[in-house]
Amino acid sequence: MNYEVIIGVIGIIISVLLYFAGVKRGEHLERKRQEHEHELEIQRQVHELRLEQERREQEMASKVADEYVSMAQRRYDSGVTAMARLGLDLLASDALIRRSIEEMRV
Repeated sequence: MNYEVIIGVIGIIISVLLYFAGVKRGEHLERKRQEHEHELEIQRQVHELRLEQERREQEMASKVADEYVSMAQRRYDSGVTAMARLGLDLLASDALIRRSIEEMRV
């Protein structure tokens, strides 16, 4: 009878320990899930900021191209001097300047 009580107590202790280990693991997994969701949200925000920046740059390049075309159509100025007056050097990158010049060409 003594062994039966000891085995029963050991069984209860193991059950309680397994329960708390499961709770601890669940909390750990929930924390990892929340961290992953937070990282995804940050990546989404960075992506949206990049898209907005690209849109603004494209808008600026189009504005410069439109102004150049307007100046050329009015025969006010054209060529290199018109490009210098428009401030192509103020565009952020070489690719943006090339995009603007391509729009002017078209």
